[in-house]
Amino acid sequence: EEVPRMSGKRAGTPEFLSVAIARALAKEPDQRFATMEEFATAVWPEQPVAAPKKGASTGASTSRRRPPPPKQVSPDTPTEMTTAPTTPMPRAGMKIGAEKKKRSGLGLGIGALVLAVVGVGGYVAFANKSAPPPAPQASQTPPPAPPPVTAPVETIRVTANPPPSAPRRTTPPPAPPPAPAAAAARGYLTINSEPPGTVFIDGREIGSVPVIEEPVSVGRHTIRVERPGFKTKTETIDVPANTPVRKRYVLDPEG
Repeated sequence: EEVPRMSGKRAGTPEFLSVAIARALAKEPDQRFATMEEFATAVWPEQPVAAPKKGASTGASTSRRRPPPPKQVSPDTPTEMTTAPTTPMPRAGMKIGAEKKKRSGLGLGIGALVLAVVGVGGYVAFANKSAPPPAPQASQTPPPAPPPVTAPVETIRVTANPPPSAPRRTTPPPAPPPAPAAAAARGYLTINSEPPGTVFIDGREIGSVPVIEEPVSVGRHTIRVERPGFKTKTETIDVPANTPVRKRYVLDPEG
């Protein structure tokens, strides 16, 4: 016996899927699919499958190296020290011009005079400092207190942390194709005759037998089988939903 229809076992099965499975399970080999590509296309018509070409090969996917992560800078990272440029000292044995010698002699004299003045001033200041200060008078106000000495604050240069890298945006996967709407409930007719004849359903010519899984609406239908030289067979039957009806007629010769 033939395999029952998938739509009869599970309500709401799409019509194209039920027909594709029934054809794949047909008893006669010539009524089945010739290739798996045809079967896959019949199961999912929205995504047809083509036969692969000979010699085609899929290339291996190339992996990309990720860039190294950025260096993290913390307050403990040592700072870079820079030095100010220095003026090179003249080399030993270099000859100095006469004008420079005169200038140097004049500079030495001025320097000696400045040292003498500074020495005399220092002696006078030391003598005044060693003498006891005069007692302050009642009318005099006490001198203001000296401002507090602030200790120098040592500053450390710290490199700021780099901003965190923005997260990579991933492309969302494509939405799956919408599922086809469930087909309305239908019935099916399988008709054969001996000898073979032409089948008519409700006055509409279907073709020569065998007629396999002809979809019709649920309800009453009139079947007519004709063949020249034989009596015509006519029958009205009720076709239920999602259940195939099989009919076989034997034609009698005329006269």
